[in-house]
Amino acid sequence: MTMLLVFVSTGRLLLTLSVGAFDLVGKFALYYVHERLWDRIAWGKRPPAPPRQRPLRLLGDRA
Repeated sequence: MTMLLVFVSTGRLLLTLSVGAFDLVGKFALYYVHERLWDRIAWGKRPPAPPRQRPLRLLGDRA
């Protein structure tokens, strides 16, 4: 949509492609930063369960 608006308003293809590329990279970067920051918030997260311990099996033991 951004590229369409730039092309309709300017009619310049190179400018349109430049703005479109910048828009795409910028949105990916903002999304990445947003997700990294949101992951630091502990709202509604449960602490991880401790690992289960299995009984030690010796040679000759049968299951």
